Amino acid sequence: MKLIPAINEQTFEEIKNKLEIITPFTDWVQIDVSNDTFSPHVTWGNPQDLLSYQTSLNIEVHLMIDNPENVLEQWLKIPSVKRAIIHYESTEDIDKNIEIAQQCGKELGLALNPETGWELLTKYFDRVNFVQLLAVNPGLSGQDFNLRILEKIRTLRDYKKNVIIEIDGGVNLNVAKLVKEAGADIINSSSFIFKNPDMARTIKALKEI
Repeated sequence: MKLIPAINEQTFEEIKNKLEIITPFTDWVQIDVSNDTFSPHVTWGNPQDLLSYQTSLNIEVHLMIDNPENVLEQWLKIPSVKRAIIHYESTEDIDKNIEIAQQCGKELGLALNPETGWELLTKYFDRVNFVQLLAVNPGLSGQDFNLRILEKIRTLRDYKKNVIIEIDGGVNLNVAKLVKEAGADIINSSSFIFKNPDMARTIKALKEI
């Protein structure tokens, strides 16, 4: 499995601080963006800030916002942003989001809330780059992993062998082992990494699962 650390902060100064901390340990990072429309909290969310920030990291932006097609192009035009994740539940025009990502030459992932069945995505599997299954409700980091997601991973993997499955929410060492066994390809982890006093060892352990 691939590990992508996740950053969920309210200001760009906090974002930059965590980007600098995590840079020696990874080549990818996820930045969560929420504006209190789709997810009940507010994070940093100004794509222009990233234009003047130099980083060697590849960034995936997790847009936990309603109608992401209204701002998707702004994010995907940033060189360091290689892909975006939008929620199936947050838009009535997934096709428009796919079109924007293709025009920008960037990847697009479709995320699902814990209670949403993956079967709703079947017609998009061959048009998006990956699927992200949330194991917590969209929002603040530090929530507990919902074990029911394991069966969701298994059934999706059985149905579509080559789909890339990314898991976000409540991922620690034990959870990482379970989701790998279930068939996940990528894990996101936030508070488990950044709140651990030995970050380097924690990241190494997650990567080695």
